[in-house]
Amino acid sequence: MKLTLNEAWEKTEAMWKWIDAKSSDPANVRRLKRRWLHENDPEIELEEDCYFCEYDVQNEGDDICLCCPGRLVDTTFHCENEPYHYLYNPKACYAEIVELNQIRLEKEQGNVNGR
Repeated sequence: MKLTLNEAWEKTEAMWKWIDAKSSDPANVRRLKRRWLHENDPEIELEEDCYFCEYDVQNEGDDICLCCPGRLVDTTFHCENEPYHYLYNPKACYAEIVELNQIRLEKEQGNVNGR
């Protein structure tokens, strides 16, 4: 199944909202990602159990992260950046995803309104 950009954002935000609520121990993040996928999207197999990584692979393939939805909003974004590394600081990762999605939606709204 080919993901749209909006699907990648919506599913990523939903997954990380759930992980944020469940993750008292960052060591469990990989297991939580797999559990969320099993419970919410059991038919899909994702690169790195991640909708952003899957979207990236589907849209450019060879060069890692060039089409990552987060990086399309902020070229400095990478899920392994220290302040919000997805494994070591999942709560900050979720906050970063929410913030980037808000920026993306505001930009889209601006384009719709002719700004």
